[in-house]
Amino acid sequence: MKLFLFLVFTLFSLSSLAGFEGLNDGSSLKIFNRINCDEGITCTRASKGTLTIAAGVAGDLDGEGSQTITGYLNYQNTLTTESLTAADCMTSHIKSIAGTVEIELPEASTVLGCRYTFVTGTSEGIFVVDPDDADQILVETNAVGDSITNGTAGNTIMLEAISATHWVSIGTVGTWADGD
Repeated sequence: MKLFLFLVFTLFSLSSLAGFEGLNDGSSLKIFNRINCDEGITCTRASKGTLTIAAGVAGDLDGEGSQTITGYLNYQNTLTTESLTAADCMTSHIKSIAGTVEIELPEASTVLGCRYTFVTGTSEGIFVVDPDDADQILVETNAVGDSITNGTAGNTIMLEAISATHWVSIGTVGTWADGD
C-alpha cells in the first residue's frame, strides 16, 4: 500500500512539472504548457514568465457596469490644427505651440457619447475648439456654430456629444470663452 501511495504521489508530482507550451499560429513561444493561439487570437511572450494573450475583437465591448479597465494610458495628441473624427474619441489634445491652434469637432450626431479633452499647454496664442456649424457647445457658447477659446496654460475642458446637435462640458479648469 505504501508503495502504491508513493507511486501515485510521484506521478502526480511529475505531471505537474509537465507544464504547457505557448504557440502563436503553431510557432512555439518557448514557454511551458500548451496554449494554441489560433485565428483571431495572438499570444506573445513579453518577458520570462509573462504571456500576453490578445483577441482581435472588433465591435463593442459590453460590460455589466461593475468592471474596470486599468493599465491603459489615454492617448495624447500634441497638435497644430486638426479635424477630429470618431476614431479620436476618448483622446486628449494638447496645444503646446505658440500661435493659434484650431480644432474642428465632428458633427455631434455622428459621435454621440464621444468625449474629447483639450489642454492649453502654453499661454503663447489661443486654443480654439470649433463645433460643426449646426452644433452648439452648451453653457460655454450662446449660439450654434460658436467656438470656444482659451489662452491660459493649464486650463482644460472635456466635451461630450450628448445629442445630435449639442456638446456639453463634462469638466472644466479655467475659463473657456465664447469665441464668436
